Amino acid sequence: LLHSQHVPLEYALAAAASNAAAAASNAARPGSSQSPSSSSGGQQADDYLELAEQARGKKTLNKGALAQKRFRERQKERMRQNEQQVTELTQQLAAMHREKERLQSRARLLEQVVSLNLTHEARLHTNKVSRGTQSVLTR
Repeated sequence: LLHSQHVPLEYALAAAASNAAAAASNAARPGSSQSPSSSSGGQQADDYLELAEQARGKKTLNKGALAQKRFRERQKERMRQNEQQVTELTQQLAAMHREKERLQSRARLLEQVVSLNLTHEARLHTNKVSRGTQSVLTR
């Protein structure tokens, strides 16, 4: 009966141990006339099958619970990685904003220097031209 139902070995061993314990218990009782081949053997097999089904159900529940636990752990790990990535990218963005401000400030300063140089060269050129004109006029 057990082999036709494809019961795992651990359940078959548990049933055999249970049957042996029950037989020893019955034999130890004084006045017990029940033999192991009596109708209680069929009842024990039914009890065993019921216990095996319950154990399988618990095993399935345990597998499901373990799968859920692993899923939640993976989900937490992904969340932790995403939070770390957000922190790193926020820091990079802040550093880039600071660099942008520094470069814009430098560009404004260089534009002012170029403007002053052009103004100064224009004045020098104007002074040379006006001096040259004065020297031509005084001759």
